[in-house]
Amino acid sequence: EIHTVEEKTQKLPELRKQLEETKSKISNLTEQEATLREKEQSIHELTTRVSHLKAEQSQLERQIGELDEKLNLISSHMESHDEARCPLCETELTREGLELIAGKYSAEKQEKSASLAAMSTDLEEEHAKLKALQEEKSGLEAKFSDEKTTLRSRAEIISREIGDIEEEGKKISELKASLGNIEQRLAKKDFALAEQEALTGIEAALAELDYDPARHEQI
Repeated sequence: EIHTVEEKTQKLPELRKQLEETKSKISNLTEQEATLREKEQSIHELTTRVSHLKAEQSQLERQIGELDEKLNLISSHMESHDEARCPLCETELTREGLELIAGKYSAEKQEKSASLAAMSTDLEEEHAKLKALQEEKSGLEAKFSDEKTTLRSRAEIISREIGDIEEEGKKISELKASLGNIEQRLAKKDFALAEQEALTGIEAALAELDYDPARHEQI
């Protein structure tokens, strides 16, 4: 048993090295997770931008629709030659006046339509970026979670093995100390003192009697 434990004890330096390497990998993984948090922040900001773009897009579409209604109304007045009045001052509008207003509305519609087209392009690009970031984030989350679980499990196993070997080593050290003490006592004959004293007394008595065991056997 002592030999087996001593063999295990020789593995301690390598096990401690493996434990430190595993802890270092866990630490590095934790630092890498900062990248994941940055992507989460980017996703949040991009999602907010997409929401704003959608709101602006809806507003532009509504404004363009209102301009279409106004242009249709002016066009109908011009075609029917009906009397048209300014909605603000109630004065009669001439054909030239209607054409002037229609031109202004047309220019405004053209400007807003161009903005809407550019905004739609931006929105598509932002949607693509958002989708790519979300997929990348999902992949990193799975990777970090699996790696961290594996590394932590390995660290626990190595720590437990080191603890078991150290505990067995302590018991063996205590056993060796006890054996050493016994060996010292044996060397010094520091054991069975009462029996040793009795034996010494018997040997002394035999010496006084001049007892010869060989002669005794011969007789």
